[in-house]
Amino acid sequence: MISELFIYIDNGNSVDIAGKLERFDRAISFRYSPKWIASGRSFSLDPIQLPVNEGRYTSSRIGKGPLAVFRDSLPDQWGSKVVLQNHPEINVDDPFDLLQITSTGDRFGLFEYSASKDLFITGTRSTFPLQDLYEAANSVESNASFDRSLSKMLNLGSSPGGARPKSFFYDDRGEWLAKFPSRFDDQNQAQVEAASLRLLERSGVKVPNFEIIKTSNSKANGDILLVERFDRTPQRQHVISAATLLSGLSDSYIDFAGQIRVVAADPKRELRDLFQRMVFNISIGNRDDHPRNHAMIYGRGGYALSPAFDVVIGEGNRRGQAMATSRSGMRSSLDDAIQSASYFMMDEQDAREIVERVLDTIAGNWSEVMEEFEIGCDDLMWALTR
Repeated sequence: MISELFIYIDNGNSVDIAGKLERFDRAISFRYSPKWIASGRSFSLDPIQLPVNEGRYTSSRIGKGPLAVFRDSLPDQWGSKVVLQNHPEINVDDPFDLLQITSTGDRFGLFEYSASKDLFITGTRSTFPLQDLYEAANSVESNASFDRSLSKMLNLGSSPGGARPKSFFYDDRGEWLAKFPSRFDDQNQAQVEAASLRLLERSGVKVPNFEIIKTSNSKANGDILLVERFDRTPQRQHVISAATLLSGLSDSYIDFAGQIRVVAADPKRELRDLFQRMVFNISIGNRDDHPRNHAMIYGRGGYALSPAFDVVIGEGNRRGQAMATSRSGMRSSLDDAIQSASYFMMDEQDAREIVERVLDTIAGNWSEVMEEFEIGCDDLMWALTR
């Protein structure tokens, strides 16, 4: 059993040990490296709960309290499935084992983990063809045997999290997250997500570059969606999820807005952006807007919202959002959003204008965007029911 893990940070110019996680009988602790603190390159890994000092931060588990930020490095459902396929001896309930086994040098975000203070694994970009990666992911999803030579690349794709098959992919244009069709899909998910991102982009919210790739597998239930990685520019970026920032608080846009006020370099700009995203999600019935589908990126002066990601037109809005949009409960409405305007550093008139602009953009671009991504105009029309 691994009892300690060193956290490495590679900023492109230097590799530092930022600190160390240690496991005790009933607790896990983290301490910043005094050498890193003295280097002048240190910063708070979690601006809310891990201010830089030489003290010890302790919690009962990774992902709770001051150790919430390290949960962002753990694989979710898809990543854990890939790990088990390749390393059946691994205990997927042991966060130390998972953090080390998935530290292949190119995990999502800034951190890598090693049980050695003298061994940092640098990332190597794989040249596996996209189609081969899709075939491997399809085999993992169906629990079939697959080419073990592809396992390392699929492991690299385990960190972004979520349940859908995916992998990191590289070509001469840049670094991508490849999102593959699932055998359980009943629609072309790549088309729907691409259309959602295009509508959001036209609503004034920044989204990553993306494109659809047709798969050569005639049995596939859709296409492949490539989404440009925003954690590489090209240097590695520190990305922190809303789930981390909301540790100990409710899963709500209101509480997320409160944390943004504290950590953002430009709170007013970021809150306006978050409000637009919330309004868009309500308008298209996207109920997958949980805290791990929102993130912030560290930069000079503080944090800024990452480009929007994992945005998908949903089946109406009968059950509300994954994150509460007001203090009145989990059911969401645009009226509730407008009445919450003050939490976003705006008045109700500003909020109402944003709502109207988002609605007009969706309605005015709907047919064109559906045609662009070869979706029948009526197939998702129920999403416009408000």
